[in-house]
Amino acid sequence: LLREAEDRAAIDEKLIEDRHIDLRDFPAVVGFWEDDLAVDRELTSVFVGVEATGECTGVSRLKGRLSIWQSNRSAATGGYEQRDFWPEQYPNVPYHFDPKDPAPDIRTRPWYRAAREAGHPVWTETYPFLGVAGVAPTQGLTHAAPIRGSDGALLGVVDVDFELGGLSRFRSTVSVGRSGFT
Repeated sequence: LLREAEDRAAIDEKLIEDRHIDLRDFPAVVGFWEDDLAVDRELTSVFVGVEATGECTGVSRLKGRLSIWQSNRSAATGGYEQRDFWPEQYPNVPYHFDPKDPAPDIRTRPWYRAAREAGHPVWTETYPFLGVAGVAPTQGLTHAAPIRGSDGALLGVVDVDFELGGLSRFRSTVSVGRSGFT
């Protein structure tokens, strides 16, 4: 199961580094990941943060369906604004947007910092995932991989998430001997 996250991040890294996907073209990135998460039910979410701007987008599985989370820098305030979308309404009609509730600069999140500082893919410790409107906060862990340009400069970090409830459900399906458990 965890190898899936490493494989997913490696594929995303390669697609972005080879310029098949522009990590700043959020609708293209979201379209690719939306198809991915529709097929791979074990993953909780996939995100990418942009080093140059601190903006972020990703696709998550929430309440049994996919949701898109996106943060962009506000021209008015200079801070970050978060919008949540259902796929069929992305990128035009968010189901949630509160300009008084700023999003973080994604470069400050634990998964982003860990991959940037290590310079290679890393697994985080468990931590609270950012909340989305109408969904209770959840704990999870992340596989995060830095994405570099052809000149070696950091372009951003791709993140593949598993919420702990999903990992626990998966573990309950794994048998160890006749009476053991994981």
